[in-house]
Amino acid sequence: PGEPRQRSDAMILMSCNLTTGNITMISFLRDSYVYIPGYRDNKLNAAYVYGGFECLNQTLAVNFGIHVDANVEVDFDGFRGIIDLLGGVDISLTQAEVRYLRDLGYTGLQVGMNHMNGDLALEYSRIRKIDSDAARAGRQRTVITALINKYKDQSLADMLGLLEQILPLITTDMTNDQIVTYIWDLFPLLSTAQLGAQQIPAAGTFENTHVGDIRDAKVMDMAANREILRKLLENP
Repeated sequence: PGEPRQRSDAMILMSCNLTTGNITMISFLRDSYVYIPGYRDNKLNAAYVYGGFECLNQTLAVNFGIHVDANVEVDFDGFRGIIDLLGGVDISLTQAEVRYLRDLGYTGLQVGMNHMNGDLALEYSRIRKIDSDAARAGRQRTVITALINKYKDQSLADMLGLLEQILPLITTDMTNDQIVTYIWDLFPLLSTAQLGAQQIPAAGTFENTHVGDIRDAKVMDMAANREILRKLLENP
């Protein structure tokens, strides 16, 4: 509360392919070591605090050769509010996740499916100590996937109604007209889309190391990750 813009806690590229009908979520791990235009090399999550959407987009373009069409930022309060507005989310938990969340004071959890409100879904999405940042990014995609599956059969009118309630909870560089246009274009995909997922840097293409005064940076094979992205995002 009260903080100015800080390092982005999670970055997910949502690619909606109108040709294949697929939706792909690509998590860019926050400790990825990259070149940030106008600044020194640093972890990827520094780009947002340096220059917001514009700097982050430029960083993704220069390092990975991808173009971002639009951005949506959700802070912790907005995340909680959106989950609660949508009636919560159902997530399957492992024993380790249950144990971790119980230690935070969340009772009544079990291994397997659990219904989560906004507070619990946020804590789940931020778990990292029991495994890794890559697993953490996977949990974030799990929450988004669960919400898509929950609402994929809603009518267009219902979607537009939800939009009016969600807009105050997000920050975006899109105008309201642009958002409505995206909904019109992408709504036909929602009920039948295949949901794909990837992390960057991909497993086996990076090492965790210290670079100067930057600790625990993920130094990657940039060419390999650019090729993975190209194959993911190109049309057949």
